[in-house]
Amino acid sequence: ANGSDVTLIADGSFVAVRDYAFSPDGQEVAFIAVLQDTSRELLIAKADGTGVRRVDVGVNPADLQWLPPAGSEILFTSADSEGLGSGLWAVDTSTGSVRTILAPVDGVARGLVKISPDGSSIAFTTSVDNPYKNTYEVHVVGNDGTGERVLPMPAGATFQDAPAWSNAGTRLAVVRGYGSRNEEMAGEIERNYSEKLRA
Repeated sequence: ANGSDVTLIADGSFVAVRDYAFSPDGQEVAFIAVLQDTSRELLIAKADGTGVRRVDVGVNPADLQWLPPAGSEILFTSADSEGLGSGLWAVDTSTGSVRTILAPVDGVARGLVKISPDGSSIAFTTSVDNPYKNTYEVHVVGNDGTGERVLPMPAGATFQDAPAWSNAGTRLAVVRGYGSRNEEMAGEIERNYSEKLRA
């Protein structure tokens, strides 16, 4: 890619475009359009810029990710008013059917969603409003909403944030805070964790 073969996907009629991503097969691009009234829409277009279509998901979407390996669903959170909490959902890209993975919890924000390479597990960051300290935690859950757990922190750590899966899907890199400093680290995920989720 040298920037010479440009394809127009969004026509510029939106205030902004957020969270764009190619489908696993590279044939489609999903993106979030911010409208004049600040509401958001999830749109999917073919990679050649044709066939743009709106997918009604019932909330202001954020943090979209295609679910590998088939890419038949798109995962997303919500970007609604603070204090309402943000859930985690998946929408079928063919039917538009939305399923709840994690229902919203009042006062709990979820974001920075990352899906394991095989699509079986989802890592994300949660936080609650606290003016006195950072409350970021990294959670892992099955893509069906089961087995949610908090990634443990060692003594002295104050928060964890921004998860990223290893290529094998057995480790997570996170940003970990210790008082006044952060450090990047890799935390081991049990080798049988994905098997536990499927059991």
